[in-house]
Amino acid sequence: MTGVFLLNGTPTAYFDDEMNLLYFIREIAMLKGTKQGCDTGECGACTILVSGKPQRACKLKLSDVNGQSVTTIEGLKPITKLQQVLAAKEVFQCGHCASGTIMELTSLLAQKLRPTPQDIDKVLKNHFCRCTGYLPIKNAILELPYIEDMPKISPYEMAKVTGLLLYSADVAPPLALHVAVLRSPVARGILRGIRKDLALSIPGVMDVLTYKDIPGEKYFGRLKMDRPLLVDKEINYAGDALALVIAKNRETARMGCNAIIPAIEPLEPLSNPLQSDNTDYQVAEERFLVYPHLKGDIGVTKEYKLSINSQMVDHLTLELESAVAFEKNGILTVIAPSQNVFFDQMLLSKILNRKKDTIRFKQVAIGGAFGRREDTTAPFFVALAAVKTGRICRMTYSRAEEFRVNTKRHPFHMDFTAGVTLNEVKSLSVNIMADTGPYLSWAPNILRKAVVHASGPYSWERVRVDGKMIYSNTAFSGAFRGFGATQMCLGTEVFINYLAKELGYDPFEFRMKYRLTSNKRHATDQVLPGTDSSKLWTEGENIYKHWKDEVSAEKDRGIGVAWCHYGIGYGGGIPDISSIILEIDETGTLIVRCGIVDFGQGIRSVILNEIEKKIGLKADQVKIILGDTMYCPDSGSSVSSRVTVVIVNALLKALVALQEMVCEYFGRGKLHARGFHGETGLRLTYGQLASIARKKGVVLRVQRRHQMKTDLIPTNTSEGKAYARYTFGLQIADLSVNPEKGRVTVHRIAALYRLGKIASPEKAYGQITGGIAMGLGMALREQFYVDSSNIPMTTLLKQHGYIYPEEMPDIQVVFVDDPLPKNFDDHVGLSGIGEPAMLPTAPAIINAIEDACGILITNPPATPDKIKRALKRKDKNEQDNY
Repeated sequence: MTGVFLLNGTPTAYFDDEMNLLYFIREIAMLKGTKQGCDTGECGACTILVSGKPQRACKLKLSDVNGQSVTTIEGLKPITKLQQVLAAKEVFQCGHCASGTIMELTSLLAQKLRPTPQDIDKVLKNHFCRCTGYLPIKNAILELPYIEDMPKISPYEMAKVTGLLLYSADVAPPLALHVAVLRSPVARGILRGIRKDLALSIPGVMDVLTYKDIPGEKYFGRLKMDRPLLVDKEINYAGDALALVIAKNRETARMGCNAIIPAIEPLEPLSNPLQSDNTDYQVAEERFLVYPHLKGDIGVTKEYKLSINSQMVDHLTLELESAVAFEKNGILTVIAPSQNVFFDQMLLSKILNRKKDTIRFKQVAIGGAFGRREDTTAPFFVALAAVKTGRICRMTYSRAEEFRVNTKRHPFHMDFTAGVTLNEVKSLSVNIMADTGPYLSWAPNILRKAVVHASGPYSWERVRVDGKMIYSNTAFSGAFRGFGATQMCLGTEVFINYLAKELGYDPFEFRMKYRLTSNKRHATDQVLPGTDSSKLWTEGENIYKHWKDEVSAEKDRGIGVAWCHYGIGYGGGIPDISSIILEIDETGTLIVRCGIVDFGQGIRSVILNEIEKKIGLKADQVKIILGDTMYCPDSGSSVSSRVTVVIVNALLKALVALQEMVCEYFGRGKLHARGFHGETGLRLTYGQLASIARKKGVVLRVQRRHQMKTDLIPTNTSEGKAYARYTFGLQIADLSVNPEKGRVTVHRIAALYRLGKIASPEKAYGQITGGIAMGLGMALREQFYVDSSNIPMTTLLKQHGYIYPEEMPDIQVVFVDDPLPKNFDDHVGLSGIGEPAMLPTAPAIINAIEDACGILITNPPATPDKIKRALKRKDKNEQDNY
């Protein structure tokens, strides 16, 4: 025996001084509440208490805790008031940061019963949260001392704060085999061969797999099967996989990868295609929009031009990509993060050359998505390994591997031109060039959304938008929060601001002059549903003018505004269907089955809220099964802010159908919290209903679906009903710029949205604060870098950059009380907020910087160095935008 420590109060012996404490906690003690997020002590997900003080388990060896007391989230018993309040207020979204954050806050509250906002910021700085923007957590802690009556808490939310919620890396048994991937050392080349005998000779290495071991399709993808699962010949970026090593543990699997010798002929990669004169690129997709089709001269006498770039950024999901696969009774089960389990099941059936009904793709909890889980690879690797070995196989990427492999937000180069006569804008022309990296993924759909949103929530006499996606050997780009509309909102709103000032208008008044109304048509030749929201724009204008008056006398302080519109759902004529099953079982539980996945956007809470409102059932009376191809109907992807609209509408249809079914067998009456109340006086509990029905050979089960209908948009015009529902919103930013340090301090942001009916106010607020945090990062700090050979330079979270808690401004969220029109596509007047939440933030910040100090940053992020250089050049009158 080497040493002993107390683990949650129990004396625990260990025999290896050098063993990592996080590994011991998770893999030896099997306490899965402590999460892994980075391996470098940056993210805080693995925080535990060592003798009462918060420490990073990933940075400690067992010898570091010898003779001490170690407490994990599982050791907080009984459940603390802190945990209960955080669960009741539903402050955590994906929940992957919850355990570590709670351990840190537990230590803080042991020292201060009433911590200040500064105290909370100081400790939260040690914890990365991509979902919430920290404010919901902070607000809950400030309210904690004054809360006495605790509301009922859903089991799912309670699982987040007690460490019982399991993610993909948490479900593998101890004896599962580990899979590791050998990645390409170059961004472009030809693979001539692989020598694997040295790897196979390492004790514990079970097998080494190459493309020859794939029984079915060797390539996979979203819109095009163009990405090799394992490279057979051409290497197209530094994240390409060359071989898999299957071993008895993770370290041995990685040793096996290091022992493989690939023979590679390097080729010159295409680098930075948007910022070079190189025209030797291949076009992935082209699209243009022209509105309206008018002939003749419109009398443009002057043109105003501006070019704007958006940078490449990473999703920074806290949960590292993990997957587990095993085969039992002829069914291959794969557990992994996904945004569409049925789509991934289909891809896997092609890769393995087996029927879909022999593959079960199952979602457990997901630690964030933002589009990241669209192009996963780990589930396919572990599935291939499980089939080859007949054993349970697992894998988890490192953070550096995540950066190397993950899809990124497409960088855009946008050229804007406005044709003007007598201070009236007559035309708008936009040219977009975007880098999709080596593979197509969703590039055509992202470009379509970008083109549709390029004109903003405005009406122009003439619009022409040309878009082009090009291939390169830089990082692989794919789906990301906003799906192309984010980059366009940045470009359009910065250009609108520039144009307003050039023409002598106040930026808000200029927007009001050209805004869409119900008698003006969008550039897609559509009158957008929900356009006429004078309340939204008027309330925004009042805040804008009030803030402008407040700061007008302060030097280096500015107010910026940006508007947005966002098409909800797939759009473009793609079938946008969701299906849901409701069933009453004999335990009296209402079972909800839906193929959608929940990665923190809150659809579980939305479902529970709607069920309680309609029939009174509480969370402990409802069982929700999501994202399981074996038990759920296909409900499409959790993307495009569509989930609330399509799921709630399908759910309400199903609740009506369930009521009708019960009445069919038990007579007229209503479903209530306690069961069925018949008009004849019959009273039955839910359990009794199901039991009596089953004796009659009937299962009280209904299935209903909902569809949002849109038009198939012609590639050459993009005209038609592009989206069935739009969210409209605006954000106003108040900030100051320190000219000596180039540092931007954002003081406050007002975020106004018209959502109509709000299915879950808590979740909607959290989506907005989280979206603003991501938008602040995009404006001020975040960027993914590759070197001159296209090899990632960004390998750590802090190298990429993100917003810290103390940098979050005061946020005023306004849900404008203006009902949305109901129509065939939406019976209850709903809209989505997940993606619109971040769209206006970055342009509002850029516009506020220009208002504060007169420099227009057209190449975000607006880092301190960039601001200082721009101010020096401004002083020399060298250039008026940077």
